[in-house]
Amino acid sequence: MTEDEKAFFTGMIKAVNDKMGELLEAITTVRDDLTNTKGHVVYVMEDSLTLSRRISRLEDEMRKRDER
Repeated sequence: MTEDEKAFFTGMIKAVNDKMGELLEAITTVRDDLTNTKGHVVYVMEDSLTLSRRISRLEDEMRKRDER
């Protein structure tokens, strides 16, 4: 292999490694965003369930008072 070929392949390997690093960083960012989004969705769902329970409890209390 000539020096020019070695230099070419070395450059190609460096370019591929750099691009691979960029891709891995992008994938990690997307994964982190997805994890954060899932956390927010769970939080909102729990909040909705709590609110729903409170409303149901208030409705039950109102029904009981109307029955008196």
